[in-house]
Amino acid sequence: MVSHVAVLGCGNGGLATSAHLAMKGFTIALFEHPRFAKNIVHIKEKRGIEVTGTIEGMAEINLVTTEISQAIEKAEVIIVVVPAFAQSAFFELMLPHLKKGQTIILNPGNHGALELYRRLIQQRIQGKVLVAETASLIYACIRDKVASVRIDAIKKVMPISAIPSIRNSELIDLVKELYSQFILAKNVLETSFSNFNFILHPTTTILNSGWIESTNGNFDFYRLGMSKSVCRILEKLDAERKKVGRVLKLDLISTAELFDFFYGIKGKDIFSLVQKSPIHGGYGPSAPNNLFHRYVTEDVPFGLVPLSSFGKLTGVPTKLTNAVIRIACSLNNTDYNAVGRTAEKLGLANFSLEKISKYVTEGAKIPFFK
Repeated sequence: MVSHVAVLGCGNGGLATSAHLAMKGFTIALFEHPRFAKNIVHIKEKRGIEVTGTIEGMAEINLVTTEISQAIEKAEVIIVVVPAFAQSAFFELMLPHLKKGQTIILNPGNHGALELYRRLIQQRIQGKVLVAETASLIYACIRDKVASVRIDAIKKVMPISAIPSIRNSELIDLVKELYSQFILAKNVLETSFSNFNFILHPTTTILNSGWIESTNGNFDFYRLGMSKSVCRILEKLDAERKKVGRVLKLDLISTAELFDFFYGIKGKDIFSLVQKSPIHGGYGPSAPNNLFHRYVTEDVPFGLVPLSSFGKLTGVPTKLTNAVIRIACSLNNTDYNAVGRTAEKLGLANFSLEKISKYVTEGAKIPFFK
């Protein structure tokens, strides 16, 4: 039975997660990286987080700290809720203090579970803890004020998987206590390739880059930025994602179907969905105010780059994906292929498809990597 949960990260998702779980009755330790200690000052003063939106109330947080050892000391479950580009920094802090039997959930994963599991292997402790990830952040939310979060929606289902996935039954028995929405995915490749953010966000940002720079993002990103022609490109990008998934034997549904899967919003295509989704637009300016927004800096290197990399590994052409990555690199003068997660960085570049499947299903016995 889970009683103590550590939530790592004090951004939008971290506040929503810690507040909601605290209101459900769990004892919460909220951790923020010492570099961003200012994020927790007002939460500590208020001894809690104010929640508005679909959930209303004041959530009392048991411990708010920048000391990682304190945060995870009593936790049965550790939930890492930070952008993918920040996960590695949190892994570094967390690894020396892990205790046998703890479960770590990356919410969302963005191939982070593969990275963390490889680190555990390299330190010879992969059997010490259970590593899992979700397909997406379970909340549509935004940090309103310094100690307040607005939760606009909670996804009706959320795929989750452990690595190795042979431990999925053990995982679901545990995490169902936290969220009834959790359902099991086949493996952590399926969870990461089921996050539709990297389909929706970076390409739309790039195709609206002039408008973003001219207005500082003063327009409705979904309703106006995702025009019919932009959405046609998103559909073609999505087709590349699904083709890679098929070769990896993943049961990926389309991005249009994911709107219904996550939120119960039905439509024939991405354009019709974003025009009516109450979660994705219709409430005023919502576009990034610059091109170094996480819609590019997270979704390109940790969404599109893995898609391109696994495309090469599987022999599936990803011409449009590669083109979006190249343009993003040029726009921000950053080599996102070097920054991002690739099959090579995850230790899978020389694996056959059969060996990759066996690895994510059965895990690794030392020495699996050199």
